[in-house]
Amino acid sequence: MLEAIAGKMKQAAGIVPGADFGTIHSGLLGYTDCETSLGLERWKGVWFVRFTVRHTRGRGMRKTRVVKWPYAKDDPKALDAVIADLETFADGPSNGCLYDDRTAFGKFFDRLTRMDVLGRYDFRSPIAEPHEIRVKGNIVRYGGQTIQASLTERRPGYGFTLAQMPLAAVERSVEVLRDYASG
Repeated sequence: MLEAIAGKMKQAAGIVPGADFGTIHSGLLGYTDCETSLGLERWKGVWFVRFTVRHTRGRGMRKTRVVKWPYAKDDPKALDAVIADLETFADGPSNGCLYDDRTAFGKFFDRLTRMDVLGRYDFRSPIAEPHEIRVKGNIVRYGGQTIQASLTERRPGYGFTLAQMPLAAVERSVEVLRDYASG
């Protein structure tokens, strides 16, 4: 039911669906089931890449987050910058592109919660139209086991949206977008 309402709202806002790749990854994230979907859409003459992340736990908990950013004006297959960003981010723990800007208090608190922050990455692919959107990625390890990626979309003056997913979902998105851009 909510999907139908969301579709009508998108249509009323002028969002035109592009490519919908569906679910690209599903698996556990901590104690929740995590399903990551990927798609492209057009709004105000600009193409956006869209990550939809759904967390569920049994029949009780459901949480959906959508992170999207503009990447091109004319061609939906002009995904080179997006693919480069996602690939660099996914390889972040091994390629040295990640940075850590936490304070001493933040690092102390993370040690108490057994969270190992591997680093952050600033995406370069978002373009400044129709408004400026900044995207940051964060890679952490909880309790020495699960590696988790977070994408944060920020629009100055409006707040932020945070989507958490397994790092494997980001790696899979690179493959899907590369196949789409080359085809």
